[in-house]
Amino acid sequence: AAAGASGLCASLARALPPSSHLPQDGSSNICRDFPNVDPPGALFIVGTASKQAQKQVRVLKNHGIQKVSWSLGNTDDLPEGNCVITVKDPIRPEKSSQIDEALAELVANNHRGRDLFLTGGQTARSVLDALGVTELHPIAQPEIGTVISCTADGRLIVTRPGSFGTTDNLLNSLRTIQQLRALSSSIERTS
Repeated sequence: AAAGASGLCASLARALPPSSHLPQDGSSNICRDFPNVDPPGALFIVGTASKQAQKQVRVLKNHGIQKVSWSLGNTDDLPEGNCVITVKDPIRPEKSSQIDEALAELVANNHRGRDLFLTGGQTARSVLDALGVTELHPIAQPEIGTVISCTADGRLIVTRPGSFGTTDNLLNSLRTIQQLRALSSSIERTS
């Protein structure tokens, strides 16, 4: 295991033999590593105001994913199924930890067992802490820097830096998760 600056970890990844990299397309038999659960959708938490992330959210919305513009202090229930949460108000550094904590509480109260997409390191850390997730097992990497992991209870969680990835990054990650779940279900049926 390695921890540190992304540049350091990227250099380490390039130095390792190819077999040690995570799969790029999620097509290996890694699905056997998590229980076959049928989540009631996916919940995207976009805790960044980056322009790239906003473009990615527009792609999701154009593909039928419901968008909720959330404000600090809003404790309304989130809709069922696939949903992307963005922060409505400008994200100021002095409010970022408060926003992350409130987003984490919102997710903890509304996740309903959905797979999670967490953008931004502090947002991811806050949500994982609120859910009591202490261990993630990486299983796929749809794009460099975007990692799909599983938890012991079979939830899939995508983590990545906030202002990162191609315009289709979030949509491609959702498609990869859907492929992983379909493959897992197929393996379980034939076992």
